Amino acid sequence: PRIQPATLKWDEMGTPISTQFDDPYFSKEDGLAESIYVFLQANKLAERFASLPENGSFVIAETGFGTGLNFLLSWRCFLQNAPKSATLRYISVEGFPLRIEDLRKSLDQWPELEGFSEQLIHHYPVLVPGHHWRSFPTGDERNGRIGLQLIFDQLEPALKSLHPKITHHNFDQAIPA
Repeated sequence: PRIQPATLKWDEMGTPISTQFDDPYFSKEDGLAESIYVFLQANKLAERFASLPENGSFVIAETGFGTGLNFLLSWRCFLQNAPKSATLRYISVEGFPLRIEDLRKSLDQWPELEGFSEQLIHHYPVLVPGHHWRSFPTGDERNGRIGLQLIFDQLEPALKSLHPKITHHNFDQAIPA
């Protein structure tokens, strides 16, 4: 079975806008700066990545993969700051994934992310429901330091598929501190 992909319109600046929700995927003024400020800086990811121990691991989970911009920025920031032996695991739930051509058009706006974008586009899953695991090597290693678990599904079933007792109503209580 296929999943319902996002349907987009594009504004004059090339910003993708969801026709289902009449919502832009990122700031019309500067989507890259917005994601850096709201996602990377607000979560202090550079500092947190830098403080990882050798062979440490860091997990990010988000709802709404969208264009993958937060993933790409996290990946780049991780490589710039984390120990060379550390790993990043990125989990994202997306109920209305972009078609590959819309993903490419969205990410073409940021040439500074081109190498990361091309790898994501090359490994982007077919639009079928379920869990899609991708590994991105960053050098000579066979298994990539960067792992992406992209879940194409609505939030409630996606959370249940991660752990049968987790729902968005009890997520905070389900994970031990």
